[in-house]
Amino acid sequence: MTGIVVSPGVVFADDTATTSDTPANHVQPMQGNDAAVSAGADDMLRIAPHNTKVLFENDRVRVLETRTKPGEKLPMHSHPPRVNYFLNPLQERITYQGKQPQEYSWKAGDVAFSEAVTLEVANIGTTEGRNIVVELKETASNTAANHAQHMHDNDATVPTMVGQDAFGAIQEIVRLLEADPKTDWSKVNIEALREHLIDMNEIALRAKAITHNVDGGLQIDVIGSGRTLAAIRRVMPAHASQMNGLPNWQATTKPLPSGVRLVVTTSNPDDVSHLRGLGFMGLMVSGAHHQLHHLALAKGEHAH
Repeated sequence: MTGIVVSPGVVFADDTATTSDTPANHVQPMQGNDAAVSAGADDMLRIAPHNTKVLFENDRVRVLETRTKPGEKLPMHSHPPRVNYFLNPLQERITYQGKQPQEYSWKAGDVAFSEAVTLEVANIGTTEGRNIVVELKETASNTAANHAQHMHDNDATVPTMVGQDAFGAIQEIVRLLEADPKTDWSKVNIEALREHLIDMNEIALRAKAITHNVDGGLQIDVIGSGRTLAAIRRVMPAHASQMNGLPNWQATTKPLPSGVRLVVTTSNPDDVSHLRGLGFMGLMVSGAHHQLHHLALAKGEHAH
């Protein structure tokens, strides 16, 4: 999906447009991912809470104010379809999921539309980035549910939940794979995803987490036996490496006879209480990599 500037400071999505149509004195178009975006991937409010403020929210839209200082980077995160209004001039480097970085220059008053996208953003200019982001909440699943209700002539309520979390996670991935014409079904490995979800279940429900505060953060001994111990040893080191990509966080692991020791600290003194408040499971769900990793596992691309 590309876009084209059709009037000063405004970008509209247009499937037929190319960057060669864009006047040289206007901003470049924003993009959406060519492939389907993982539904429910972590958004900016969780990835960068200090950069994001909710101005308004209902069941159809969410309006955010975002700020990035010069040199600051927001790790990989996802947005639904959205409109971006730039309050300040901004130069940024955007890395869309699976693509090479691209640089954009925006003027105060520019407006841009983007389809659902997963991306990393870095402020490479000399001014603070300040945007108003209007996210649209209508999804294909909501549309399908509404359509199903109309098919039933509103005589009955149509269930939308599959009744079990692993079934729901796998169903979501299968729908994404089936919606993507580039899916290579000869490489798809849903069983690998199922095994990983079992690992996640073992850690969430059966592992024991012994937590102690340390300077700048906390130490957690995650222990278990049998299938739980195997899951801990597979998942914890990989998750620590992903947490290192979050702003100001440092995560390390050390093998223990019956598990793994996880130490997470922050270089930002104001964020220490945030880390400790999250605790073990709060840290485990932090970051945007779980959903992307699940999709990659199902595609047969990599595993922990």
